[in-house]
Amino acid sequence: MLSFYKPTATRHKILLEDKAFPSDHYAVESQIRLRGFDPQKSMLLISPRPGTGGEETLRTEDIVRRIEEEGDSIAVVMFSGVQYYTGQLFNMAAITEAGHRKGCFVGFDCAHAAGNVELKLHDWGVDFACWCSYKYINSGAGGIAGAFIHEKPQRHCQACAGGLVGT
Repeated sequence: MLSFYKPTATRHKILLEDKAFPSDHYAVESQIRLRGFDPQKSMLLISPRPGTGGEETLRTEDIVRRIEEEGDSIAVVMFSGVQYYTGQLFNMAAITEAGHRKGCFVGFDCAHAAGNVELKLHDWGVDFACWCSYKYINSGAGGIAGAFIHEKPQRHCQACAGGLVGT
């Protein structure tokens, strides 16, 4: 995320699910602080719909709507591939498409998705992703981690334009 989160005065928010994995929440908060911004203003959390009994999972249309409404101020959209607490499989293709329409980088923590669900990160145009191998890939303690950075620079991709990814 360090290479992709390049906040400006007008585009400094990171969108993530309210109950993201604790280390994801911490990483986002740390990146915001590192860049001199206030997590209270720059960490944009999205929760399931409230109401009678409430909902436990996020609706894709609510995520997309939030990106459409606030996308001009969002630098990075960062979600889990599979939400660790609820088991919700996020529609990574739709989230990525919505983020790119607004000029945002889009990344996923795939720790609970890698080895568990089919991933087409390249085909979906995801900018970056990371995962561990000790959960569903069953490597055990000390197993390697994985990272994905899309090979094709996107027109909105500052990190790619800066030489992070070759063409």
